[in-house]
Amino acid sequence: MEEFNDRVEDDLSVAIKCERNDFGDEFSGQDEDSSAECRDAWSQEDDDEPYSEHGCDALDLAKLEIGFDGYLPHDGNWERCGQVIGRKKQLKELLFYDIDDEVMRGDFSSIFQGVSHNRSICDLSFHYCGLADNRIFSILTPFFKENHNFESLKINGCDLGRDGLHLLTTALTEFDSLKEFELSRCGKDHDGSYIQALTGHSGLRKLSLCENRIGRNGYAVLATLLQNPNTELHVLVLADNEIDDERVVVLATGLTENSTLKELDLSKNPFITEIGWRTIFVTLKNPVCILEKLFLQENRINDAAGDSLADFLTNNSTLKALDLSCCRDITVARSRSLFEFLRSPNCKLEELHLLNTGFSDDVPISLAHSLINNRSLRSLDLSANCDITKIGWTAFSFILLNPHTVLENLCLSSCGMNDETVSSIANALTNNCRLRELRLSSNNDVTAAGWEAFSTVLQNPNSALEKLDLQSNSINDGTMISTANSLVKNNKLKELLAFDFDFGITANEWAAFSNIICSTSSIMDTY
Repeated sequence: MEEFNDRVEDDLSVAIKCERNDFGDEFSGQDEDSSAECRDAWSQEDDDEPYSEHGCDALDLAKLEIGFDGYLPHDGNWERCGQVIGRKKQLKELLFYDIDDEVMRGDFSSIFQGVSHNRSICDLSFHYCGLADNRIFSILTPFFKENHNFESLKINGCDLGRDGLHLLTTALTEFDSLKEFELSRCGKDHDGSYIQALTGHSGLRKLSLCENRIGRNGYAVLATLLQNPNTELHVLVLADNEIDDERVVVLATGLTENSTLKELDLSKNPFITEIGWRTIFVTLKNPVCILEKLFLQENRINDAAGDSLADFLTNNSTLKALDLSCCRDITVARSRSLFEFLRSPNCKLEELHLLNTGFSDDVPISLAHSLINNRSLRSLDLSANCDITKIGWTAFSFILLNPHTVLENLCLSSCGMNDETVSSIANALTNNCRLRELRLSSNNDVTAAGWEAFSTVLQNPNSALEKLDLQSNSINDGTMISTANSLVKNNKLKELLAFDFDFGITANEWAAFSNIICSTSSIMDTY
């Protein structure tokens, strides 16, 4: 057994990570002490004593990751490795990553003979592995059928091949315990047979099918799954799937009477046109819909589709998160009315992401008016909207001045702010006691004068800021020292991201912040 461990360490280039169940201690291949402990435990396994009290089973391992650096082992005893995994009673997560077809077809595949005997693993994942070897899912059939703890199967970036997909489908019919299933980035024109196989998993909560080309029949099967009165599906991810209007209309039929789905991700589907989006938004208006999170980033939602979206949002009382980032086809005129739904007393939206939408001053002005009486929105992302000028940001600052605002998280990174705009934000925060996280990174037009004005926020005794991100800005020694001095009496801030390590940290900056960190009467009071 010692010879085997020497091969693992010196010859096989295997990355093995093990995580304890107790205090979250982690064994890593890069940590000599911890990896040595892990190797010692493996080496103590006795061929004649499969449940050795002092061997691998004595380690309370919760997670095991196995991956290659592309090196093909000559005589690695993977069968033995599998046997050890098969006996583990505390192992909950097993991940295989970056293992190519040639390796998977070799002796390495014998590891699955041992895995098939494990009855404790809850989560089995394959990330960028060659799964075209048709034997693997067949070998794992006993694991699927008899491991009643198993509930999550994730296959990401793996080329299954037609036969591999067929055998996966067959395997899925052999058991019914899955709560989460992911088949992403597999790049085939799927007919939906594996989706049909999932109908037997009545406890399925999350289905993730990113970056797959699913055919029309596949969406018909998916619609049937959504219509099933016994379904408990809460999360459906269909991002970057080349969905077109025909497929989205089929999908909508499944959503019509669905009363379980809470999260829907249709991001990065640019082939859906106005017809498809209007169909989806009208469908989501159904009173039985309980959707809480809707992700639509990087789509072509035009004015007409935007009107349907606004109508859906105005009449909705369950949605808590909406992402419209990089949706740049809504005109200025329509954007003014899009956010009127925030005025509704029924609005429950807590997160709104509008990164890189190409909006101009009209949007922050509209948001300022719509949020006057809003009591739900807690997180807002307006990053990378460089067309907003001083007029827009000045209007927006009234949101922060509003004593009734509940906004806690604000992201304004890469917005092209200058001294005037950042000063208006700083002035608005003078009496704000709700905002806890603020991101202003990558606003390089702000000079030392602007950051000097902003540092007054940190001196505000009413400030609730706990995290401040000022990374990748034009901040000099004087500004950093001023910021450090502003923290002397601040006992709220827990995290400050300001240093740009690409340009180094000067001795003066270190000195200013070391005085604060070492002070028992300033920022350290927060710990």
